[in-house]
Formats: sequence, C-alpha cells, structure tokens
Amino acid sequence: MTGPQINTLPRIDSVWMAVSVDDDGSEGICAILHNGMWMPLLAADEARLAAITEEAKIIAATQGRLIRIIKLNSREEVKAIDGRH
Repeated sequence: MTGPQINTLPRIDSVWMAVSVDDDGSEGICAILHNGMWMPLLAADEARLAAITEEAKIIAATQGRLIRIIKLNSREEVKAIDGRH
C-alpha cells in the first residue's frame, strides 16, 4: 500500500525560475522568506508561474534589480531515493 497522493502533476518536464542578474551578467536564483524559510522562486506549472512572476516584480522594484524568468526544459534524473521500503 502506498501513502496519500500529494503530487498534482503527472510528470515535471519543465521548470520556470526567477533569476537575479548582476551588472557583470552573473545570475542567482531569487528566493523569498516565507514562515522563516527561504523559498526559491521556482514553478513547475503555469499557475505557479504567475505567482513567482508577481514575487519577482516585487524584488525587481524594491531592490532595483534586473530579474529574468527562465524556463528549463531538459530533464536528467541523477538519483532516485525510494522511501517506500
């Protein structure tokens, strides 16, 4: 028997993320502080993409930064960690 179903996507093949761009072109993943934890602005579906885009706009405006929303389309599984047995 397996545990309760908690995932809503059949498979994640693409992810979007908000990245901050420095003057020299270097990038870093944007994150927000939520309930005492840093949460990266990362989305696996278009509904959540809208939410991270709104957060990215706030970061860009308050910090005077260039923020890019990028989409990554390549999937490579590097490890499976199976806690079912």
